[in-house]
Formats: sequence, C-alpha cells, structure tokens
Amino acid sequence: MALASQLHFKFVDLDDLLINISGALNDIRLCSDNLIVIGTTNKIDYDYSFLFDIVMNTLSSSIDYFVKECSFEDTPYGCYYNIVCGDTVPEVLECIASLKYKVDVDKVCFVGMQTRNLGELCLNSSEYSFIIQEVLEEDKVNAEIISTQGINLRGDGVVYDLFSVIGRGNQRQIGGV
Repeated sequence: MALASQLHFKFVDLDDLLINISGALNDIRLCSDNLIVIGTTNKIDYDYSFLFDIVMNTLSSSIDYFVKECSFEDTPYGCYYNIVCGDTVPEVLECIASLKYKVDVDKVCFVGMQTRNLGELCLNSSEYSFIIQEVLEEDKVNAEIISTQGINLRGDGVVYDLFSVIGRGNQRQIGGV
C-alpha cells in the first residue's frame, strides 16, 4: 500500500528487527521520514502482536501515531483506535457481534467505509451511529460513515483508504500513543 501511494517512507525489514531489535529501534527513532513501514519480504513465523507491542511501547515517546491492522482479539488496551466496517446493516451487525471486549466509547471511533454507491441497505452517519448505540447500549458513540476511493487489497471487495481514517478518533494520549 505504501508503494502504491508513492509516498516517501522508510522500510524496516522484520528480519532486521528480529536480528538486532535495539539497533533497528534506534534507527526508527532517529529516522526523519514521516512514514515508517515495518514489513517482511520473507515468510517467517513471528508473534505480530508481541512485536508490535514492543515497538509501540519502546517508541511511544518518539513516534506520534502507530497504525496496526488487527483482529478484535488484539484490540489495544488503553489506546485510541478505530473499528472499521462496511456501511451496510449486515456488515455493522456482524462487526459488533465480532467484538471480543467491551468497547471504551471514549477511546474508540467507529468508521463505516462506504466503498460503493448508496443502495437499499447502505447507511448514513446518523443511522450508523444509532445502530451502534442501540446494539452496544451506549449513548455516546463516536461513529461516522466516510466515502473511500482507496487501494483495492486482496481483491475480495475490501477497500482501504488509510489516510481518510488515520486521524479519526485517534487523539494522542498524554505520555503515550
């Protein structure tokens, strides 16, 4: 996705991070690039959540924002994050049913990604918020629908537009992420 965006970024290979974690973290800390991507060019087994937690906790005073794609079992504790789903009623209900933990509505922003033309079941922001509030039984849920024209990943009709969701609901915490 970073390559397709044509943005200037620093790539840190996961192999380098695993071989010399302190050196790689120091390189990241001293990097002047605005976007740093940690990825791998080889198929290797590693604990993604554990590694991301190390990077995030070590660099939280040096890096303003971290973006991590995760499942609902890996939602970050005590951090601001976005829950992204489609903009149809079935997709919203499936997303909420998949949540593994009680949502802290002060730290979570729900984003409905409108990736196609409005149709019979597509929602607007107020309808989207209402459904989430009713199902979660919470009065103050930060939720909105956004239209995307992103990069098609996986070819399964899943479309991501990272830059339109990266800042929504992710105010930096004092002393953390």
